[in-house]
Amino acid sequence: MALAVTLAGSAVGCGDGSGNSSGTDRGADGSEASAATRIEAVNKAMRETSFSSAGSTTAFEGATQKTSWDSEQGFRMKVSGAPQGDGGEMYCKDGMSYTSAPLFAAMLAQKGQQITVPERLRSQHQ
Repeated sequence: MALAVTLAGSAVGCGDGSGNSSGTDRGADGSEASAATRIEAVNKAMRETSFSSAGSTTAFEGATQKTSWDSEQGFRMKVSGAPQGDGGEMYCKDGMSYTSAPLFAAMLAQKGQQITVPERLRSQHQ
C-alpha cells in the first residue's frame, strides 16, 4: 500500500512548481503530458515489472515484511515478528484482496480488540 501511495505521489507530484494548474507538464522528451497519462504510464510499467522487497514495516513495531509483485502471482505481502503474533500474509489478485486470519487478528489487536484465531486458521499459508 505504501508503495502504491509512493508511486502515485511521484507520478502526480512531478510538476515544475510553476503553479501551472492546467493538468499538463513537460515530459522527459519536452512534450506535454497530462497527469492521467503519466499515472497510466507508471501503472503500466508496474503491471509489467516483477519486483520484491524486504525490510521493516511501519504497520507493526519491530516487525518485518516481504513484499512481491508478479503479473502471474499478483501482489503478496508477508509480515513476520509482529508483537501480537507471528504476523501473516495479505495478497491481491485479479482485483480481490485476501488477508490471513493471523494478520487480521494482529491488526485488530493494535486497535485494542483481542481475538483468538483458531489453530486451523493459524497454520494456513496461501
